[in-house]
Amino acid sequence: MELAAIYLYICIAILLPLLLLKVIKRKRGGADNGVRLPPGPWRLPVIGSLHHLVGKPLVHRATADLAHRLGSPPLIYLKLGEIPAVVATSRDAAREITRTHDAAFATRPWSTTIKINMADGQGLVFAPYDELWRQLRKLADLFGAGSETSATTLQWAMSELMRNPDVMKKAQAEVRDVINGKPTVTEDDVAQLNYLRLVIKETLRLHPAAPLLVPREARESCRILGYDVPKGTVVFVNAWAIGRDPKYWGGDAEEFKPERFQCSTVDFKGADFEYIPFGAGRRICPGMLFAQANIELALAALLYHFDWELTDGVEPGELDMAEEMGLTVRRKNDLYLHPVVRVPLQ
Repeated sequence: MELAAIYLYICIAILLPLLLLKVIKRKRGGADNGVRLPPGPWRLPVIGSLHHLVGKPLVHRATADLAHRLGSPPLIYLKLGEIPAVVATSRDAAREITRTHDAAFATRPWSTTIKINMADGQGLVFAPYDELWRQLRKLADLFGAGSETSATTLQWAMSELMRNPDVMKKAQAEVRDVINGKPTVTEDDVAQLNYLRLVIKETLRLHPAAPLLVPREARESCRILGYDVPKGTVVFVNAWAIGRDPKYWGGDAEEFKPERFQCSTVDFKGADFEYIPFGAGRRICPGMLFAQANIELALAALLYHFDWELTDGVEPGELDMAEEMGLTVRRKNDLYLHPVVRVPLQ
């Protein structure tokens, strides 16, 4: 009992000064200085909103759930420790951030992690919005787009095709009809594969490689949809949540249906803000077109040369689709399939 009391006194001694400091700070500056911040979950001293994310490694899902619990506002406000952050969870908010106020959100947040792991943050993706970034745009390194992100998207595309045998049959029929016995798939062949492109677009809608895109930082204070975003706020756009929102995609938003793009002008090139797997605005992914070509050619070759079968005992509807957070959001468990040669490789 005495030990428990000692622990309680220690906790009070640590937390009370922090609470008092918070109260004094608010009284001196007013309640957020009269700023109208977006709604957010309740916060604790020191750690802010981090307790809402602890144990939830899939942050895109966690922030989407938080937004849903808060009544689905276009923006939610979080404190990641002492770092203010805003997450956009609607098409309109994404448009405001990446087009209307694109220049205000054109820079990247700086951190020691970026400095250590990303060549001092001087690569194109994390470079601050300045003259160096403008020069780097002309000398973009596309190896990242050609490896991790493309491989991840290919794996998700094959997963969805195996879960949806009718879509697989239709995609393979188109590929084999267009290529018609030729020994290899070429870029000229891919240009004629309209349904294959629909499959890739639907894969990117449900499984964007970077579901929260790459974070931005407010270079200046601005107002977004009636809410204030102070200077220095880290801004995320939840492309995963927006891409699955029934308001934009209908009641079957969670289903894999490439046909939804058949008579639609919606594209991923940054003009349709309900569908931005590569981002939009000044900081749109520089490797977008390279990744698109990479994925199309590789997927066409896989469907042309091979038939694919699930491992014994696995039914299409039972295929594991669990996610794992890494550099990209990839499958938690690797996809194992049996290839059956249809057109021998030459």
